[in-house]
Amino acid sequence: MRTTLDLEPDVFLQARQIAQAERTSMGKTISRLLRERFQSPPPALGQDGQPLTADAQGFVMRNGFAVLPPGGRKITLEHVQRIMDEEGI
Repeated sequence: MRTTLDLEPDVFLQARQIAQAERTSMGKTISRLLRERFQSPPPALGQDGQPLTADAQGFVMRNGFAVLPPGGRKITLEHVQRIMDEEGI
């Protein structure tokens, strides 16, 4: 499908560098990058609606606390109480 996109200059340059390195077209490169993005979970957003960025250890911080990635099991009060009992807290 043919279309016209108005890319920001920095995005265009990065996409062109990737396409050249992979020896493929810009269209295929941008399609692959978008497909990868659509398959991954959306980024955590701060109160201002902007994506949160990871710190040096790879943790996304919100209000001074690391935000856990989506998925996994839910931690209930019973889980916390059991661990506190086991550790004598």
